[in-house]
Amino acid sequence: MASNKALGKKMSLLEEELRGPVKVMDTYDPIFDSESEDEDCLYTVIDVAADEYRQALNKTSCFSGATPPPQKSHLTLDEFTKLAKEILNSYFVNRETFDLSKALEELNCNQYLDSFLVLAIQSSLHRSTDEQRCISASLTLLVDKHIVSKQQMVRAFEKLIQSASDINVDSQLNPDRVYLFLDCAVLDGCVDESYVRRLPEKFLAALSRETLEGNRHLVDALRNLKSFKEAVRNFLPDFFNSGSVEEMKIFLDEQRQPLLQHEFVKMVVESAFSKENE
Repeated sequence: MASNKALGKKMSLLEEELRGPVKVMDTYDPIFDSESEDEDCLYTVIDVAADEYRQALNKTSCFSGATPPPQKSHLTLDEFTKLAKEILNSYFVNRETFDLSKALEELNCNQYLDSFLVLAIQSSLHRSTDEQRCISASLTLLVDKHIVSKQQMVRAFEKLIQSASDINVDSQLNPDRVYLFLDCAVLDGCVDESYVRRLPEKFLAALSRETLEGNRHLVDALRNLKSFKEAVRNFLPDFFNSGSVEEMKIFLDEQRQPLLQHEFVKMVVESAFSKENE
């Protein structure tokens, strides 16, 4: 009961904040008619004030960064993919970053730019090392020019890494090359360095011994991930029996692996579905 009252109080305060200060009607205003003016006028004033408040809030919000949110594209994904492949084919002929950026701006399909990044990296995996360096540098310039956002770059690598097993069918080197693209993106400031410590076990296990030995932090990341997942597997039976959120919090605090807590969520969900199917 107390929690409901507290929630109701919070909602009332939020509503008052959104409405903003109520403007008092001036009865001496020559256009004011005491007989025709009713409470609907007050609601109109409140709506206008609230709308102005929301606009000001949106302008100062932490979500209003330099890069606008993706807008709905006028092309379908298939249409965009076809045009993107043509753009990339032209790029690998002349390797002109300016032409690449201009073509993307003319497409005006911000919604699909993460898919473009995936296509760009995938299309270079069978090409020479020099061509891969060129496309990596060009993608960095696209981020620097705010044509592509860092969030879109991260989503592109998530898609590539999740499909590592499919990439591996064509060439054993491809997972290594995907990692090299990621490493370059991290060094260029396009992807946060903490992302490497959150790589999934499946992708890390697909990397060659040479790549792992040349990047000891990947070996440490794989070891920490396996150790964390083993601890989670041992903890889950007790968690499902007790259902204690406090026990879960204590367990996660003891592990001291904040970058791997998404793995905990994934394992809990997968275990819950498994129990439903038993």
